Amino acid sequence: MSHDARHSCSVCSPIPDSMQVETLHTPERLPEAVDKLEIIGGYTLDGQVRKCPACGAWFIYTHDHDSQSGVGYGYTDEGIYRTTATAAKERLEKALERAQKSLAEFTKSEPRDYYASMAESSAEEIKRIEKELKRFTS
Repeated sequence: MSHDARHSCSVCSPIPDSMQVETLHTPERLPEAVDKLEIIGGYTLDGQVRKCPACGAWFIYTHDHDSQSGVGYGYTDEGIYRTTATAAKERLEKALERAQKSLAEFTKSEPRDYYASMAESSAEEIKRIEKELKRFTS
C-alpha cells in the first residue's frame, strides 16, 4: 500500500505505523480506529493479525498484562504495528497451527461443557484464518 493510500483510508488512516502504550498507569490509548480493524487470528501476546476492512492494510496488535503477582505495580501494554502481507501470511500460518492444536485439545478435554465455548472459538478462528490464507493463493 502506498503512503498516500494509507493516509486516505477512512478506517485506518488515524493508526500510526507503530505505537505502543501502557494503559494501566497512564491515560494513553491506541487510536479508536484499532477497534475497527477486523480480527483475523492469533493471540494478542504474540501478535494478533488484524486487517483493515476498507483498504486491506495489515496490522499486528499486541496486548500484554502482568499483575506482578501482587508484589509490584504491574502493567498493561498494548501495541499496534503496520505490517506487510507477507509477514501477515506467515503469522496466520503459525496461528492456524496453534488454533488447530487448541481445537483438538478443547474437544477432548473435560468437563466438555466448560471447554465447548473455547472449542467453538478456536473453530471460528480457524475459519477466519483459512479464508484469508485462501485469498493469498488466489
